Amino acid sequence: MKIKRKIGLFYIFVFYVIFIMTLNYPNHPDEYMYSYIFGTDIRISYPIQLFISLKKMYFEWSGRVISNFLQQFFIFIGKDSFVILNSFVFILILFFSSKLILKILKIDNKFTEFNVLKTHVLVLFGIWFFIPAFSQDFIWMVGSTNYAWPLLLSILLLYYFIENTNEKKLNWKYILLLLVVAISNESSVVFTGIFMFLEIVLEKLKYNKCSQYKIKSIVYFFIFSLIQILAPGNMSRIKNESVEFFPKNTIFEKFLYIVNLNEIRILMILIVLLILLIFAFRLKKIKIPISLLITSILNLIVFIFILPRNENRALLYPIFGLILFLTILMYQILNEIRYKYQLIIILIISSFLLISVIKILNYYSVEIKYLESIRKTQLDYYKSKEEKEIVLEKYSSKINNISYRYQAFDFLETSPESFANLKIGKYFGFDKLYAVESGKKLLVVNFAPESDIKTLRFDMYGIGYSALYNFDKKNLKNNSLFLEIPKEVNRIDIRGHNFIIKNIKILKILDGKEFESNENIRTIEIRKS
Repeated sequence: MKIKRKIGLFYIFVFYVIFIMTLNYPNHPDEYMYSYIFGTDIRISYPIQLFISLKKMYFEWSGRVISNFLQQFFIFIGKDSFVILNSFVFILILFFSSKLILKILKIDNKFTEFNVLKTHVLVLFGIWFFIPAFSQDFIWMVGSTNYAWPLLLSILLLYYFIENTNEKKLNWKYILLLLVVAISNESSVVFTGIFMFLEIVLEKLKYNKCSQYKIKSIVYFFIFSLIQILAPGNMSRIKNESVEFFPKNTIFEKFLYIVNLNEIRILMILIVLLILLIFAFRLKKIKIPISLLITSILNLIVFIFILPRNENRALLYPIFGLILFLTILMYQILNEIRYKYQLIIILIISSFLLISVIKILNYYSVEIKYLESIRKTQLDYYKSKEEKEIVLEKYSSKINNISYRYQAFDFLETSPESFANLKIGKYFGFDKLYAVESGKKLLVVNFAPESDIKTLRFDMYGIGYSALYNFDKKNLKNNSLFLEIPKEVNRIDIRGHNFIIKNIKILKILDGKEFESNENIRTIEIRKS
């Protein structure tokens, strides 16, 4: 089999993997939220409304002009187009990452089929195993348009930034690329800007001169970046989310969050080991792309200072930089050994990838697909009955049986006041949306405003079942308590002081209300006919 044919098969395989994962990835609350003109109850029905929403987001939420437009555009036209295009974007990330690696090493003239295959496998290995939120960055619609798609643009920009270093003028296509990257994502700005700056500094130190092309590039890039950085919506979002996700909002709190990520620790250990290996065996021909390493480290430091929320997907850029750095070292070390041993190592890495990928594909094409069909059936049932207060099955426990990197997420909670419940309920036209685990039903207790609960206990009984629930005040939401209880429960004794029950009810998935009372009762008995 020719190497060229192997590359073709590699692309087909990767496309298939990303396609299946994207196709079966469930909608997040964000998809439902961004179906509307931002901050309104108006569903986007016309293309012009996309731009109205984009303007509102810029002034009220985020300066990510390109990403904000793309996420709402694909929600508007439907997911099918995104599934196909997203699979192509991932392949292009692999392809241009390979080109960028060979360009950094100044061996792009050796862009042979085997070098392509080798760099592709190494980059894919790094992305698949070391990106801490792979599915959120590359598969989820809103996540991918905010992170993966801008990442591709950044890789393209850095490639041409290095490629055209001898040019004197910036052509309009390159200027447009600078603009698009600058207004895509703040992570793109930080990572790309640091790398460009370091390249100029290192060039000055090494050759005592700077490429005018590179200087003009970073000047344009900085000016364009101000469009995103100075967006009025940024500060509002940072202020609100810092308190929510980092209660103390300290540098140390954010530092611990980053260093505690296994992916970062393992990456750094591997990088240190490879560098020690290079020096131990005196592999003088191997180039260490110091600008890429420093860029990634500085990027992480910047994130420690400005990170508004503890979301692993936000660390895509610095970790991707470390992956590229690791790949460059591995690529060069492999070149120091015989061809047949290179093949063996690549086959071993490919085997690890294949085993993991098969497991994840089964997870998406069987488990997630099945659970989403259940969710759709339940929603269709409630809509056909024109119900306004509904209970859906919550399946977070069923989909958390796999590494966080690849998880699909169910954000539905018991309380109808949670973010996901509100957004999904609003989208489908329900007044209240609850969620409980399979095999459970929901106890809803609404207390009178004058209640000042001191003690509260629920003694529950059923056939072969008894349990005790002690009240925790943090579970009280707007004078309401939402408890998931086993289906077997048919008697509840309520004990405590300083409260008045305004309304109490028990709800079941699809079966509606099993019990309801507007009295200040203390005992519930459910009698089966």
